[in-house]
Amino acid sequence: MNALPDGVYTIKKASASELNYNIKVNDNKYWQYHKNNGLTKISFKASDDQDIEVLRVVEGNIESASLINKAYIKNNFPDTTVTSGIGFYPYTFSDKQFKEGITNKMAILVLPLCLCQLFPLFLYKLVREKESKHL
Repeated sequence: MNALPDGVYTIKKASASELNYNIKVNDNKYWQYHKNNGLTKISFKASDDQDIEVLRVVEGNIESASLINKAYIKNNFPDTTVTSGIGFYPYTFSDKQFKEGITNKMAILVLPLCLCQLFPLFLYKLVREKESKHL
């Protein structure tokens, strides 16, 4: 697992006037396939001494681009200070959105179960009609 890279850079052209590159970041959905280096996964200790791992693939993609951009700007413009970051806006907790999310997830689980409960009844009615030769 330690052999998997978090990101792969393909630099097509790098000169004082142009920087052309492509980035591919490890976007595997399993946290075990990510290195704990803060790019695509962050790990920290909780209050009860358990490790908590957080996948941050989107942020890792942006941060990996930011690393290349900072290095390029610092190399070509040494007097320039580069500061970058990411923020998802607006980030406010909404009870309404939370309740709607729970309701939607419950509907996904409950609706198929309700439909499956009616199937034996329909099947019983068909078999009963066939036995009594009503068809």
